[in-house]
Amino acid sequence: MIKKSHFEVSILLFFIVFLFSLPVNAVNWLMLQGTEPEKVTHRAFVFVQPSYTRDLSGEITAGPNAGKPVVGTTVAPWFDDDSALHFRRARAGVRGNFTGMARNEFTSKMNYFLLAEFAPNLLTYDFLGSRQRVLAADHISVTSNHINGARLRFGLFKTPGLEETYQGIVAQDYIEFTDFAAREVLERFTTGNTRTSPSGGTNSSIGTPVTESNGFNGARDWGIQVFDSFKQQEWDFSYAFMLGRGAGIYESDRPQDPLEQYYYLSAEQNLEGGKGPWKHGMKYYAWLQKGVRVFETDPLQQEFDRLRYGIGLRSQGPLFGMKARQRFDVGYMVADGMVFVGPAGGVKGGNIMIAAEDGNRSQAFSVDYGHFVAPKWELMLRWDKHELLHETDDVVWTEGDARNITTMTYGIQHHFTKKLKLAFNFIDKKVTAPNEPNPVVQNVVGSVGNRYSLQLTWIH
Repeated sequence: MIKKSHFEVSILLFFIVFLFSLPVNAVNWLMLQGTEPEKVTHRAFVFVQPSYTRDLSGEITAGPNAGKPVVGTTVAPWFDDDSALHFRRARAGVRGNFTGMARNEFTSKMNYFLLAEFAPNLLTYDFLGSRQRVLAADHISVTSNHINGARLRFGLFKTPGLEETYQGIVAQDYIEFTDFAAREVLERFTTGNTRTSPSGGTNSSIGTPVTESNGFNGARDWGIQVFDSFKQQEWDFSYAFMLGRGAGIYESDRPQDPLEQYYYLSAEQNLEGGKGPWKHGMKYYAWLQKGVRVFETDPLQQEFDRLRYGIGLRSQGPLFGMKARQRFDVGYMVADGMVFVGPAGGVKGGNIMIAAEDGNRSQAFSVDYGHFVAPKWELMLRWDKHELLHETDDVVWTEGDARNITTMTYGIQHHFTKKLKLAFNFIDKKVTAPNEPNPVVQNVVGSVGNRYSLQLTWIH
């Protein structure tokens, strides 16, 4: 069991906070996170998310892992317990424009963003491992605004991608990511990979199988990005192209050739009303991430393509003929190659399984609706379905390895202020193995059940 008494005391203290207002910015995450208003000097900020999570799933009752819980039914980053009172995030940073001795004719058109994480999560822990660092880098970037239409950003920052992982913490409506985002976009890196598929395919490995990852990207990468935004009447058009390392934040020697490529396009129609992250509008966006992965312990040093892409629509404001503020989002995402399946047997201690070969694909759909039933009360409903390995190479991985993860999340949020809110989520999750009649496999997927979470978000 995890000792969490020190977390509990700290969390209770954070529930007693002062209320402040947020600065006003445009709801364009590309520009909001990469640029600063000219009049801004420096802005120090901190945000914390004390949380309680309780999973109602059962343990596996048959097969070699009987008596153990599936990893996905335990609480990250320990993956030992089905409940925890913990900090999901706790970050502090500073951002702004260069001033004083650091400001000259060249730096006057530059801005910076520094942010560090100190909560127990996958930035500070290794997946299925232990705490590796007290403090983790979240953002370390500098943006050059010298070229009209082509701003340049250097360093560590969020990679262009789906809205769910790209948006700022203040605008995240749900406590947990969808399964596709958590599994296939938040990447875990390993030195080797087991290819012992659950349905009994080829029993071989790529390099030395491991039970822990040696890196995590957190939807971030070190690199350089060219980007900008262009306003035309009521429309805001944005683009971004980034070259990154395609590795974990703290990995220094992982070979990646060619560099990881990130593409992003969006077109947002501004609607009257709202401001900051709650600006009314309708945004259409598309994204793509493309790279190559090599397992270090693989004697053949094989290169495996990794492709992620998707399209989406996010809108908020008075929708569907109603005056009340609402939010409506739809998305479609695809993972092609290097599909993260999980630990063997689905339990902690199992070798990590990645369907690395060409022909292994997953796809996901999501629909989200939020409705402010009162000025400070919001009701939410999100449906998402991840069809894991809906296509396979039919050599190592077969149709029997397909898993459908369907989740319905019911949520309610109370916005005390624009920087203090309390959220409750009830997650109804079902996992099926549609093409695998093996009773042991059916027992494993059938053990996955519901969970609920309570989370306070405070920003200062």
